[in-house]
Amino acid sequence: MIIQDPATAEYPSMPASLAPTSVDIIARIDAIGPLLHELVTGAYTPALPDEERLLTTFLDDLRARTGIDFSAYKRPTILRRLQRRMAATRTERLRDYLRFTAKHPEEYQRLTSSFLIKVTEFFRDPELFDKLRDEILPGIIEEAREGGREIRLWSAGCATGEEAYSLAILVHEAIGGEIEDWTVRVFATDLDGEAVTFARRGIYPAASFQHLPPELVARHFSKLDGEYEVRSHIRALVVFGQHDLALRAPFPRIDLVLCRNVLIYFTAELQRRALQLFAFSLRDGGWLALGKAETTSPLAAHFVVEDARLKLFRRRGERALIAPFRLRDPATAAVMAGRQAHLPTAVALAAVDPEPRARPSIKAEIAVAALPVGVVLVDGSYDIESINPAARRVLGVHGSAIGQDLIHLVRGVPTDQLRRAIDEALGGRPGSVTVRLTGAPPGEDAGWLEITTQPAHD
Repeated sequence: MIIQDPATAEYPSMPASLAPTSVDIIARIDAIGPLLHELVTGAYTPALPDEERLLTTFLDDLRARTGIDFSAYKRPTILRRLQRRMAATRTERLRDYLRFTAKHPEEYQRLTSSFLIKVTEFFRDPELFDKLRDEILPGIIEEAREGGREIRLWSAGCATGEEAYSLAILVHEAIGGEIEDWTVRVFATDLDGEAVTFARRGIYPAASFQHLPPELVARHFSKLDGEYEVRSHIRALVVFGQHDLALRAPFPRIDLVLCRNVLIYFTAELQRRALQLFAFSLRDGGWLALGKAETTSPLAAHFVVEDARLKLFRRRGERALIAPFRLRDPATAAVMAGRQAHLPTAVALAAVDPEPRARPSIKAEIAVAALPVGVVLVDGSYDIESINPAARRVLGVHGSAIGQDLIHLVRGVPTDQLRRAIDEALGGRPGSVTVRLTGAPPGEDAGWLEITTQPAHD
């Protein structure tokens, strides 16, 4: 799909309303005609078989960079989508396009996004969502009602957000007027940053709602200049973020993971890695929904089949341990190495709080901020209440961080050991563990970190 650049359009809302996952090329209006001619005449089609070997090598390089194997994907589809990226970058030959990607590494992500089929819509696969509404979510809600009234769901590979908002709507309708008394989080993540940005807007074209009951649309969406905007009571339940299943630590204590039509593109190694993250994230008995062509067989020991036709599984047994992730981005690795090279041999990390408590005084916060050791205060959900600059440097935590999950934010620290140490303190027992840091460049030692945890009391 080719659209006019919204910056030059007389009505910019029209091209801007399209999801980035459905757009191949953005161009000025005067450039669209020549682009169409070149696409139709095949000016950007890689010559075969002359460039077949070069294409194979390039796909191998793409696999090494992303962990996603497109070599078994239908070659005509690969060529068609590659042709669109070549047209967008105005490179006529495959060799020229490879030179372009070498100079502009961000193009690898754009190409990967164009290869991945992201067909998404609200309540896609009605039979699955009926099962979620009628059986699975009521069971999750009943269990949570007897506990802390907390529900945690994860839409992994959320694309432009329709699936995540669909989950939030189901939960909101199931809980009803009691929703204010509950803590509901729908984590929605995707590797594609542009798709996540679109999802955060929460504005969709009217065509997205043609198959939905009008009364449901009226309850949860507001009409806005011919489009529809997700209402604030649903937005409040969803947390969007860019997330790489190959690198990032998982969310803990998840009740349900939806990861549909994502693993099918992964190498066997990356499939196993992703399933390890899900097995670690899901509580015992937590649910996993995969795409119709996907399976948990690479890590079958941690999952049992509940509905083979709908590809629904439940986690069973001991929580899976996940191997430390490795940084592929040289620039990021350099930052990590620079940060860790100056660490003392032992750094204290404290403390945790089993119950909500009053915030420390301003004087106390100033004193903690000046400490040379890292100090973090988290609540019973691992959410950060306070973190000093030393802890930010050691743990690689950036941004506001307050109210966000510490386990998910840390970088270079084995999350399974950090979580166990925090759990000890949540149980009222102080503890200490020394862990080897990860993420240093080859041949360099990342160093060690001493984590000390203490229950926090008023």
